[in-house]
Parts: sequence; structure tokens; C-alpha cells
Amino acid sequence: MGIISLLDESCLIANSSDQAFLEKLDKYFAKHDHYESFLTAKDKTIKSGEFRLKHYAGDVSYDVSGFIDKNKDTLWRDVLVVMSQSTDSLMSTLFPPVDDSKKRPETAGSQFRTAMNSLIDTLLKCQPHYVRCIKPNDLKKSGNMDEERTRHQIRYLGLVENVRVRRAGFANRQEYKRFLHRYKMTTPSTWPTWKGSDRSGVEEIIKHHKLPSDEFRLGKTKVFIKNPRTLFMFEEKRAEVLPKIMIKLQATWRGYWQRMQYKKTRAAHNIQSAWRGYKSGIIYIKNQAAFLIQLKWRSYKANKYMSSVISSFQNVKSDPTLGKTTKWPPVTPGSARAEGYLILIWRKWRAERMVKSLSEEETSIIKQKIITYDIFHGKKPWNAPRKFEADYVDVESNPNRKKFISVMQKMFLSGGDTRVLFADFVSKINSKSAAQQRALVVTDSNIYKQDPKNYKMTKGGIPLSSVSGIALTGRSDGWVLVRCSAPHPDVLVDLGVFSDNEKFSEFVTVIVSQCRSVFGNLVSVDFSDNWTYNNARSAKDNAGKDFQLKFASDAAIKVPTFKKGKGTQNFVYYS
Repeated sequence: MGIISLLDESCLIANSSDQAFLEKLDKYFAKHDHYESFLTAKDKTIKSGEFRLKHYAGDVSYDVSGFIDKNKDTLWRDVLVVMSQSTDSLMSTLFPPVDDSKKRPETAGSQFRTAMNSLIDTLLKCQPHYVRCIKPNDLKKSGNMDEERTRHQIRYLGLVENVRVRRAGFANRQEYKRFLHRYKMTTPSTWPTWKGSDRSGVEEIIKHHKLPSDEFRLGKTKVFIKNPRTLFMFEEKRAEVLPKIMIKLQATWRGYWQRMQYKKTRAAHNIQSAWRGYKSGIIYIKNQAAFLIQLKWRSYKANKYMSSVISSFQNVKSDPTLGKTTKWPPVTPGSARAEGYLILIWRKWRAERMVKSLSEEETSIIKQKIITYDIFHGKKPWNAPRKFEADYVDVESNPNRKKFISVMQKMFLSGGDTRVLFADFVSKINSKSAAQQRALVVTDSNIYKQDPKNYKMTKGGIPLSSVSGIALTGRSDGWVLVRCSAPHPDVLVDLGVFSDNEKFSEFVTVIVSQCRSVFGNLVSVDFSDNWTYNNARSAKDNAGKDFQLKFASDAAIKVPTFKKGKGTQNFVYYS
């Protein structure tokens, strides 16, 4: 009785356990040479719930835990019948038809035993050829050779004995025809053709290479080579000669091919030369005639188009739109290029007439808008049609307008300022990272921050000559950072939510144009979401403190909102 039979027997017993199965194995195979367990072996590396089988390839340990449950086939017959009747090809393959017998289904061990017996029967009917594979290590890692494991595999595969048997006889045997065909190029007398028999050709090859008589034998139809080194020698000789043969074949074929191509090319060239000469003469005559016809026709169409343009634009000087509403004549095929030049000439003339008709104030506004366009186009949304009003504090809606006018008059008398370039109410961030409402005034020389209640200056003015740069975001907000050189602090303000009445474009344009025209200072304007600023500098503290301002999105925020962060990090959240 074998192990699988004992396992099947244990499955039939109702209260049988894995440990009882192991005890039964100890009882039957305790003295067997290829069986060991915790109780029968002197080697105590075997655990109490294991047994070991000494296979030909090596020792294998088995843990009996779950053997009985895994051996039982608990799949119900009804399920097997349903799955075998499936129309799916994979299901019908996995579950073959079940017979109607009501005997106990086979266990997993019995099925394995049946499959192995069937495999052995199939192999015995054939003449199998084996490929010996050697596993160098158990780590599945390249470059690692376990010498002991490799030697063990060579030993139990019988490779040493096979090599010895093979070397005792003739290691290689080939038919005369095959041997001659493969190695005839190694001998001048047999290459390229041999007119004798295949055997005589093989003898000639062996004679040329001076093989010892004990290294080969000539049979009726085959030549036998004893030592593999002899065969390797033939292969090396063949490998040396093959490149020379291929070069000679290639040279011969290429010479023949080039000669044929040259003859064909020479003949084609002569034919083409004659034909092209004939065609060129005919085409030249036709082209000359066509050219004269085209020249006359294009001149006629051009003159006709120019007459229609002159007729359409003859009263353009008296037109209030200077020809903007005038419809251009239809373009003819020969006048498309001329129309493009005429349109450019008209646009230049119209622009020149419009500029000359502008007043001094309108010219100044246009120049301002051009500067604004250069700064913001493609970088930040802004309202191009809005008119720059400059002073948004000195207005009728301001209840403290008189105080503002009085303060500005006194400031102009005491300082060097002459006019207000920009004034508006803003939200300013102070050195303690708190928002304050201020009246921001930009004159021709300074930037002032005033208390909107009494318009007293909170600190001295910041000269425009100290402005080194301006920072904005690329978003629809009114935050502006004016960077100043020490000892003057930077100015961080919010000019309000973006709308049709946005004022940040006017504020930035005023500073950039004034610094450029008066002080010769080219103020750089940067667009980013992360700013570094220092609004804590003063005459007493020249160094001040650097702060970081980051713009971040927040779905709960409807308008951009400033929030103080930890340390020197502050945030502006936007929706």
C-alpha cells in the first residue's frame, strides 16, 4: 500500500485527522530507506507535523497540515454536470462529461496517480529525446553558480556517463554527401565543384587536412569522426574560407550588375537627350507666345482693377471714416498681390491722418494705452476701452473731498510735486500683515499713502526714482506689489475686484511711464503667483523683514481675500 492509498483510506474515516494520517505513514514506512519523519529520523530538522521523501533528485519535506481536506473532492456532482454542459469552450474543457455512476468520486491523490500512470504509458509508446536543463541556483539570479547543486544535478542526470559513452565511440557521424557539401570549400581540389563520388571527395578532404587514421572511420554511407575537436577544426576552417567566397561572389555579381546598368543608362540617356532637345524647341516657342499673351492680359486686368479702386476711393478724404466703410472692388486673379499692397498703403495713410487729427490730450491717452497694451497683453486680463480718469478721490461722491483738496494743495506748496497722476482708495497690507484702507496717491515725483478720514500721510512719500519693479498675477484680481529700493518699503495694495472699472492697469501704467520718461528708470513688470516683498523697511530699520505671499485657490472664497499665515508666509485666496 502506497502513500496515496493510505491518504484515500484516511479520507474515508469520519474522524480521521492529518496527525493520524502521519502516524499511519510512520507505521507503514518507518523502516523504508526513502522515508523519514520526526519520530523515525535521527535528523531533527524535520518538524513534528512533516515527513520527508528521498527522491532521486533530492530530499523533499511535506507538511501534512490540510492533506485530508485538500485530498477530498468536495465539488458536488450536480455542479460538475452543469459545468460540463456549458457552451463555453474553456468550461467544457475543464469539466469533462460526468458518467451516471453513483460511486464515490475520485480524490485529488487518485486523480494525480491516474494522470501520472497515463503519462508513463504515453512515454513508453514513444522514443522521447530529452534536453537536460541544469538549474545553477535557487535564487533565480544570474551570475550565481551553486557548485554543489550543479554537481548534484549533473550526477543524477547521468551526464558524465553519457559523455563517457559518447567519447568512447565516434562523437559525430555524417553522410558523405552532407560532409562533402559542408566542408568542400576547405580544400582547393574539391572547390568549387567535385566531379568524383561523394566518398572520394570526403577522402580528398581528410587527406588534405592530414587527419590521423585513428580519428576517423569511413563506412558504407557515412564518415565517423571520433574527437569533437576534429569537427571543431573543420568548422573553423570553413568559417575562415566563407567570407572570402562571399566577397568573390559579391564582386562578380556587382560587376555584372553595374555593366548591365551602365548599358541601360547610356541607351536611355541618348534617347532622352534627343527627345528633350526636340521638346525644348517646341516648348520654347509655345512659352514665348503664352508669355506675350499673359503679359497683355495681366496689364489689361491690372489697369481695370486700378481704375475701379480709384473710382471707389476718389472721395475718401471727405469721408468721416477715411474709407473704412468703403467696399473694395472684387479681386481678380492677377491683382491679389497688388490689393495687399494697396490695403497696406491705405491703412498707413488713414492711421497718419487720424493721428494728426488728435488733440494733445487724446495723443497722451493713446500713448498711455500703448504702454498698457505692451505690459498686459497676453499676460493678464484688463479693460482696454476704459478711459483713464487719473484722480478717483477728488470726485463729487467723496464726502471728504474738500479735506483731500486742502491737503494736496499744502503738500504741493511744501514739496516738489506739481500734479496728481493717479489717486484712488485701496486696501494696503502693512508691516504687521494687516489690511488697512488708504488713499493711494501717485504724483509726478512720489507715492503717498493717506488716511481716508483726514488724508494725513501715514508716512513720508516714496520717491518714484526708488521703484525697481512691479509684480502682478496673471489672474483677474487687483493685487499689485511695487518693489522699492532701501530704505523705502515695498507697497502691497489691492485695487479691488476685477471688473469693467478695474484700475490696476492705470496704476501700473502711470508708474512705468513716469519712471521711464522722467527718471530714465526701466521698471520691470513680472507676473507670478509667488511674491517676496519687504514692507517693513524704514529709515531706522534699513533691513526690515522679507515676507512671502502665495496666491492659492479656494472654492469657498468668492473674491480674492488676504490672510496672514505663520511666520513670514501670507496668502491670498481666490475662487
